[in-house]
This record gives sequence, structure tokens and C-alpha cells, in this order.
Amino acid sequence: MLRKEVSVISYSIDVRKKVKEYFDEKQKKAIEEAQERRNEVYLRVPAVAEIDDALAKTGLKVYAEALKKGNPVPLEERIEALHEENRELQSARADILKEAGYSADYTKPRYECKKCNDTGYVGIDPCECLIKALRRESYLNSGLGSMLADQSFDNFDISLYPEKSRKMMEFILLQTKQYAEDFGKEDCDKNIMFYGGTGLGKTHLSTAVAKKLIDRGFYVVYDTALNIMHTFERERFSKIDVPVTTDKYFECDLLIIDDLGSEFANSFTHATLYNILNTRLCADKGTIISTNLSSIDAMRKAYDERIVSRVVGSYRSFGFVGEDIRLRTRKQNVSGNK
Repeated sequence: MLRKEVSVISYSIDVRKKVKEYFDEKQKKAIEEAQERRNEVYLRVPAVAEIDDALAKTGLKVYAEALKKGNPVPLEERIEALHEENRELQSARADILKEAGYSADYTKPRYECKKCNDTGYVGIDPCECLIKALRRESYLNSGLGSMLADQSFDNFDISLYPEKSRKMMEFILLQTKQYAEDFGKEDCDKNIMFYGGTGLGKTHLSTAVAKKLIDRGFYVVYDTALNIMHTFERERFSKIDVPVTTDKYFECDLLIIDDLGSEFANSFTHATLYNILNTRLCADKGTIISTNLSSIDAMRKAYDERIVSRVVGSYRSFGFVGEDIRLRTRKQNVSGNK
């Protein structure tokens, strides 16, 4: 069953691990650089080192006062006196630094994020910078690369389609947006198939869905059918040990299989495809299939009945119509440059 809500833990383990390493390194660098500046100041202004030593001892003094018994002065007054001593030391430290040409915070770590000090968390809540980093790493990890920047719902241009097919494409766009909004809900459509000729926007809408879901915290993997089959073949038939990289096709929340039908068809690829589709259906995980096959009948001719029955029975299908919008755009650009 898919998640209804998303959080930091909803990102893949690999993504979270890389982002944690990134934050750990940022924080470590800021602290090390602060220590270098502190050492510099200690050499030039020894009085600052003496004050820092005194400040470090105030915490121990507070603890010691709390343990003392029989003192006629109330504990609150003794603690406040120590706090006042601390404030005076801080003020003196700032004055000495200023006289030496330094800012009061010169020796403090310079974190990139002032809200979380590069920890990624404000209290127990994830900081905005952590969410952005998780999204950025998820973009890189998805397999979509630069397509995520170039292809979105906002720049899917319906006007590029001929008038006779525009209403159908408007309907597909609306339904795809709804799919991206509803993904993760209990009763949503989890699997869809885009079919139709080349250059009709199937990959564009698949990418738009991927971006939306990654931004919501879902684990998305995109790959072509050809690459997926090559990955499984290499893992299965290689004469040397190769790292297992096929787990992602089963574990991700949404798998986008692009260009189905481009892979070399044999018993192994058919068995592999069936295993992927069936395993994901049993696990209640979402899948988008994009294919240049023109119809379900064409799919029946290319694949065995087990695969077709899974798609027909469990996928909502959308047939893309019109002219190749990439060629249409290219022609318009050429005409506009004349």
C-alpha cells in the first residue's frame, strides 16, 4: 500500500545517505574553518584565549553551585550571578576582538543555513534546506537528468497539437495531472500506460509526473525498457561479479518504463518484464509505461498474454494522437528564423 503522507524517510536510502554525508561534510568544514580562525585570534590576541577558557568553566561552575548544600544565598541568585559573569565575559571578548580588527562572531562557525546550522533539522522538524537537498539528489538519482528541468506540466504546450486531437490531449494532460496529485492515496489509479507514435509528448508527461512526485517526497525511478533489460542481463549473465542495481526497479514508489518495445524481445526479456510488472502490482506500487506501440492489439503481437493481461487488467491506458510535436516545433522555429 502506498503512503498517504511523505516525509524525509520517504526518500530512498541511497538519497538519504548521500544527503546526510553532504550535510555532515558541510558542518565539519564550517567547524574546522572556525577553529582555524580561533587559533589565529589566539595567537594575535591571547586575551581572547583566556576569556574563552573562563567561559568554558562557567558551565562547570553552574553545575557545582547546583550541587552545593548549606549555602545561605538562594540557588537562583547564585546561578544568575554566574550568568551575569558570563555576559560580562562575552561583552569583553567582543570589545577585544573589535579593537584587534575582528568582528564579534569571527571565530564562530559560518554555516550555510542559519536556521539549522547545517544539521538539516530545526528541533525535530526537517529544515527547508534539507528538503531541497533531498529533492536535488532525488532528481539526480531518478535517471531523468536534465529532462526534469525542461519538461513539466507548466510547459506542456497543447497548442502544438492539431485542433482535431487537441481535446484528447487536453483530457490526457488533465488526467495525468490528477494522477500526480492523487498518487499515494488509498483509492488512486496507480498504473498508467501511454501509447502512440513518437514525438507526441509521452516522455514529457512522464517526466512531469516524476518531478511532481519527487517534490512530494516519493522515490521515483525512470529508465528505458532497453536499459532495464540490459541491466538485468548484465546482472544475470555476467561472468564477473557485478553490483546488484536492479533492486531499485522493485523498491521505488513509481517506476517509469519508457520506450517499451525498443528492447530486444526474447524469453528472458519477456520473463523479466512480467516479473517487474507482477511484483510491483503485488506490492501495490505505481508504474507508468510509455510505448510507441500504436494500440493494445499491437502490444498483443509483441508480448505474451501474461504481460498483456497485467497491463489490460491493471493499467489505465491513454492513446496519444496528433503529429510529431518535436518536428512541428522545429519547423516553426525554422519558419520564424527566415
